[in-house]
Amino acid sequence: MALSSRPRRDEVGTDETVVPVQFRLEARDERVTSEDGRDVRGRGYVLCDAKTGEPLGEDDFFFRMGGGIVCDLAGPEWHSDELQSSVFSPGQTLALVRVGSPGDYDPPVIEVRDATGRITVGQLPPDVADAVIFYGTETYGAALCLWEWRMDSGRRFALRLLLAPGWTVEPIAEEPLADV
Repeated sequence: MALSSRPRRDEVGTDETVVPVQFRLEARDERVTSEDGRDVRGRGYVLCDAKTGEPLGEDDFFFRMGGGIVCDLAGPEWHSDELQSSVFSPGQTLALVRVGSPGDYDPPVIEVRDATGRITVGQLPPDVADAVIFYGTETYGAALCLWEWRMDSGRRFALRLLLAPGWTVEPIAEEPLADV
């Protein structure tokens, strides 16, 4: 999949050439042993450079300048049964919904729900919710489920989210294999 944000000047082209900033989402799968000795499996997408395919850090300059945020879902343990639905699989769009009345001293709470907004599975961490409120909840209207963690039993217990304001996700056509 390709992730595209607002346009930027292309380094190679002339001043008139404007191309969108693009990142590639590469599918990955990994198994690890947790600190308490449990086997867990992670699967989903890793943010990569669109041209080289090399994985990028979450602090990549163009990613951060385009408003991209990667964060872990907060509070999934309170929604364990709901989290098992396939609507929370990697690659799925998720709704961000601000709840409660904003007061002067109340921290903002933004729930993460399925694309229809009916099933809640957790919320954004407080620092991420603050950033989303600062830039405007309409700017970050949705999130993409980037990664999931499952116990050895197959039960999903955690998600990693990608928030990218006004960005689009598009499938990449597979390049044909060269004859050898």
